[in-house]
Amino acid sequence: MSTLTDYVSPEESVLVRWEGSLRDHGGSEEVVVGTTDRCVVFCSETGRFGVLPREHVSAVESSVLTRVQYDLEDYRLVMGGGAGLAVTSFLGGVLAPSAILALVLLLFTGGGLWLVEYGWRNREDYDGVDRVESEVEELVVHTDAGTSQTFVFPADDRAGAELSRFVRTNGAASSG
Repeated sequence: MSTLTDYVSPEESVLVRWEGSLRDHGGSEEVVVGTTDRCVVFCSETGRFGVLPREHVSAVESSVLTRVQYDLEDYRLVMGGGAGLAVTSFLGGVLAPSAILALVLLLFTGGGLWLVEYGWRNREDYDGVDRVESEVEELVVHTDAGTSQTFVFPADDRAGAELSRFVRTNGAASSG
């Protein structure tokens, strides 16, 4: 697996590093993003990488979004699925045209009954639907060539402030 230092020159070091995701038209994938004195660099476990030279980064847009996620953990679903599997498999086993198929279907009946028992035994752990909210920071890094990269980080990482400082420092360095 590659690291950020694989994509920068040997005399550079990664100054700041964040873990987040890269969003594009094909979805999103987990990436590690960092800055050096000369560039913003990112890479993923799949081998996707990018180097945005400091002098070509024109702007960083930052917005904090609330991500809502629903965790469905209901023991009634486990029990209902197990009961449905048990009944269907039992009826299929009784009506099966061959003994081997009947045996396999009756084994599925046992699995369904186990799911019913498991759901009942763990009903306190599977108590319904949980709504989980988390704040994320979406950053769009624009280049002077008109391209952009969109990253998403946990909001408490403060990646937007660091990358904005990176752009402001670049502007001060190039105008002096």
